[in-house]
Amino acid sequence: MTTMLTAGELSKSDGAHFRFTDINPITRRAYAASKYRDLPSWAIHVVNDAGVRPSRWNDLVSAGLVLEQPAFSGEYRLTYDRDEVESLRYAELAMALAASGADLPRDCSREQTFALAALGVARMGVDAIRAANKKASAMRLAGDSAAKLYGGKRRENRAHDLASFATVLYGTAVTR
Repeated sequence: MTTMLTAGELSKSDGAHFRFTDINPITRRAYAASKYRDLPSWAIHVVNDAGVRPSRWNDLVSAGLVLEQPAFSGEYRLTYDRDEVESLRYAELAMALAASGADLPRDCSREQTFALAALGVARMGVDAIRAANKKASAMRLAGDSAAKLYGGKRRENRAHDLASFATVLYGTAVTR
């Protein structure tokens, strides 16, 4: 069974809510202009709760009518799929931590680390985090620094330290 954590359990930061006018990092358009398959799980949850089928959502997107629907014109709390966050590999977890937008502490518990990573997943989405991680790996192989993808070298180092602590010390399967 999937454990869902509400944003309130993770953080009271500005990343704890979203609107369909926010930019989807996968499509680089508003969520309201993104096809159903390109929505993150927490946006799909809102769409499904409104009783809108994927084909109907795509029709609304094509017609530019999503925001005219009362069900999609407000602000929504993010919910996180804990299994989705825990499925991240070590380097992807570090990228999610960097994407959280939070000040990364020197050390924190595994739970706190995964909570921060969940904020990063909420901001970027798992697919965008995995794509950024692949880009960072390619940059390193080419001899370039990937620090800019993390928001700077210090943030990159801190993200990797926390990811290492959460995965290696606690023996989770996320160490690939």
